[in-house]
Amino acid sequence: MSAGWVIRHGREVAGLSRREIAGRAGVSVSFLGRLERDERPSDLGVLEALADAFVERSRANAA
Repeated sequence: MSAGWVIRHGREVAGLSRREIAGRAGVSVSFLGRLERDERPSDLGVLEALADAFVERSRANAA
């Protein structure tokens, strides 16, 4: 299981579009797409921003 697969799967399970998660994480849609396809290595800062975006969505759904 690759990091890209985990990112894409998590995004889809959360019901987020690439545009939504990219905007919340502060990255471009094309960059996120390359991460999901494992065409771009991910760094810790980007992974933390994506995780924060998923948590933000989870909190919004819980409210």
